Amino acid sequence: MTRTKTLTALALLLATVAAAQAQQQRFYDARGNSIGTAAPQSDGTTRYYDASGKSLGTSTTSPSGTTTFYGADGKKTGTATGTRPSGGNR
Repeated sequence: MTRTKTLTALALLLATVAAAQAQQQRFYDARGNSIGTAAPQSDGTTRYYDASGKSLGTSTTSPSGTTTFYGADGKKTGTATGTRPSGGNR
């Protein structure tokens, strides 16, 4: 690969990584320590991780606004019902 193509590929990779990271939400405790992350997936689910990166589970939200939560083992752990924000965020 030429130097220009290599730099272009690197720039596209960095832009993709930055876009993916921008979608994640990090959670902090009262002292400012990171305690976890919520990462939206391409299939509309959100995956939750603890501070060490271990998967805690997922959630899905239906068009009616009901969110269903699943543990890391895939078993349903609960639901929450509410209105969805305008714009259709999941």
